[in-house]
Amino acid sequence: MRVLVDTSVWSLSLRKHGPSHHPTVEKLTTLLQADEDVVLTGCQIAIAAIRHDCLLLSADKDFERIARLGELRLA
Repeated sequence: MRVLVDTSVWSLSLRKHGPSHHPTVEKLTTLLQADEDVVLTGCQIAIAAIRHDCLLLSADKDFERIARLGELRLA
């Protein structure tokens, strides 16, 4: 399984004072421990979701604004 991880999850995971206790961080940790393919695309995640007709799961509130103004659909 290959998982595209949004930068908001990486941000929560790599905080200066330790990872956040957010559910997405726990899922990322599980994926990494299971040696799954975990990838990211930087700022291109919104357009990738739109082009591939995917819902985007993110903890980043900026995507809510993008979704209100365009074709992005959130999970």
